[in-house]
Amino acid sequence: SLLWLVSSAIGAQPFHPDMLVGNWVASGRFYNQAFQHEFGSVDFDLQIDKDWTLRGHVGSSSITPVKPTLEGQAIVYAVTLQGAIRPGSYFAKDRLVLLLTSAEGGKISGDFHLKSNFIFDWSMRPGEFVATRKP
Repeated sequence: SLLWLVSSAIGAQPFHPDMLVGNWVASGRFYNQAFQHEFGSVDFDLQIDKDWTLRGHVGSSSITPVKPTLEGQAIVYAVTLQGAIRPGSYFAKDRLVLLLTSAEGGKISGDFHLKSNFIFDWSMRPGEFVATRKP
């Protein structure tokens, strides 16, 4: 069942798939401290629909709606971004891999990879986030 898949993928206590459905906000932090200091945090404003389609914004860019895949113990969204994350910045990535690794207590935790493509990107910028449900 979908409930079993989700609880197995997340690696946490079983939960109803509807726990992911809703509107979420987060401030992402880059793992590379020098880049984090230079570029700063990335704001996420996410919406997960009942069919798990992801919509929303990353910084000033818009997410092209996308459905996830299950990969190992993560729910993974391969997102194409429309527009600049931070207009006027030299940092220009238009791909986002969002890995949801935990969902409990009204929060979703995971990793993000800002990339230039979905295959291999030497200049990829990975980080982490904890999203909280919007009231």
